[in-house]
Amino acid sequence: MPDVESVRRLLTQSFGAMIVPLHADVIHEYPPVATVLPIAFVLLLATWISRWRRDRNAVRIAMLAVTALLVCTAPTIRAFGVLDDLQGSRYLYLPAAFWSIALGSAF
Repeated sequence: MPDVESVRRLLTQSFGAMIVPLHADVIHEYPPVATVLPIAFVLLLATWISRWRRDRNAVRIAMLAVTALLVCTAPTIRAFGVLDDLQGSRYLYLPAAFWSIALGSAF
């Protein structure tokens, strides 16, 4: 059985690595980038959600992105972890494809 810490790490780090996919050295070198990326992502998400009333397919694509991210990383729940130097992000190669499709459709 997966423990609570594994599930928490799976949820926070998988989405966190998709929102700010930067190495710790880049974040330390350019701190504003670490602030701008999440803000830009939240703005993109808010824009996308506001379009959902007009476009029902956008909801399906959003659900596909979230579900694919979790389903593709779930088998690695015990070993999953993305460190500051992005080690462990190799578990996100397949989910990143779904995530890119969803973000592309949001634009």
